Amino acid sequence: MKTCFKCKIDKSIDNYENDNIICIDCHSKRLDYLKNEAENNLNKNVNCVYCIKCLVNNRVYIGSASNFVKRLIAHKNQLQSGIHKAKLMQDDFNKYGLLNFDFYIIEHNILNYIDREYELINEYKVNYELYNINTGKTRISKQKRGLL
Repeated sequence: MKTCFKCKIDKSIDNYENDNIICIDCHSKRLDYLKNEAENNLNKNVNCVYCIKCLVNNRVYIGSASNFVKRLIAHKNQLQSGIHKAKLMQDDFNKYGLLNFDFYIIEHNILNYIDREYELINEYKVNYELYNINTGKTRISKQKRGLL
């Protein structure tokens, strides 16, 4: 038996060595929340800055998108296929699994979402270890615009 660190209830959770484990019930609630958010306009072309956070070690990935749900699906597909470009995040995903990652929007309906992504990366890197490979404004901007 292990204790879910979200609901603090002892549950049978197998195949994990780390104590910071989220149970399937808490994860399902989070997925329901994301689905509801997607249905409430976030699946449309709404600019946003989002975070992918490992719940075990608190490492984060900051990204931006014109369509959060589409981008979220792309990240999950890459991680589950073992081909995500953020190698450290891929390693943690392989080790801890999907249940120990949180995907959420930090800000939405942002006009200059690429610039805001860069600002938030700089804010977050003070207190968190980042998965982001490229954190330079010019590099991010060119990648987002398809110039690299």
